[in-house]
Amino acid sequence: TLGPRDTFDDPFGGDRLVLGRSELFFPVPFLDKQNKSFRLSAFADAGNVFGAGDPLKAGDLRYSTGVAAVWISPFGAISVAIAQPFNDGPRDEVQRFQFSLGAGF
Repeated sequence: TLGPRDTFDDPFGGDRLVLGRSELFFPVPFLDKQNKSFRLSAFADAGNVFGAGDPLKAGDLRYSTGVAAVWISPFGAISVAIAQPFNDGPRDEVQRFQFSLGAGF
């Protein structure tokens, strides 16, 4: 059992995050090569949250792969991603589609 749990035995976080990401960016084939504000990518992610007493085991990591589109707009980066998880658990909340504004740090 990973991480702290509430009174319903549902996980609600932890104090350690393990995260890895590999991403390959490429230009959009039908756009002018001078247009660098829009790009596509393919990615692979791995990670999980662990609680204070939980051992960090590679078998507990979750994996996914997907594609994303990013537009560097005048208001900041706007991205859309679609992913497919590989080893999601029965109690995991899977998020296959993600939309975000701004950049991560």
